[in-house]
Amino acid sequence: TGVAMAAAVKENSTLKSLHLDLRWTGVGDQTREQWLEALERNVVLQACSFHVCWETAVAEEYTERVQKYMERNDALEFQRHALASLARCSFDTAFCSLKEKAFRRCVFCFFLPTPCTLMPYEFANAFHALPSHLSDSKEAWRRQSQCCGHV
Repeated sequence: TGVAMAAAVKENSTLKSLHLDLRWTGVGDQTREQWLEALERNVVLQACSFHVCWETAVAEEYTERVQKYMERNDALEFQRHALASLARCSFDTAFCSLKEKAFRRCVFCFFLPTPCTLMPYEFANAFHALPSHLSDSKEAWRRQSQCCGHV
């Protein structure tokens, strides 16, 4: 059940806060790793806490990693609002200014973690691929083409 819940959180794009009581549930290493992977991929969640009865060192390390992901998500939310409030968006694709949705999309995608496939709705319907002169790596193409969901 814990693995299935982690899989749901990994793909969720609306949940902002999650608090779970995992005491006396028999959560093992596999479930813990699945939850960390889910939290690494989820860029929408702003607050997350687990009540667990693991040994202190494991619980502290887990809490630190969860906090790191929540801080990243908070920074992404700030970045999203900063980019969205620069100026009225244009649909130009010349990559000449921050007014262009396509350019804002590329800037925001740069800050997303590699496995993330979400994009704020303000930038989601922008041009979907980077021009070849702006991309030197297949990884940049892959990330840009996959950033099509909505935050």
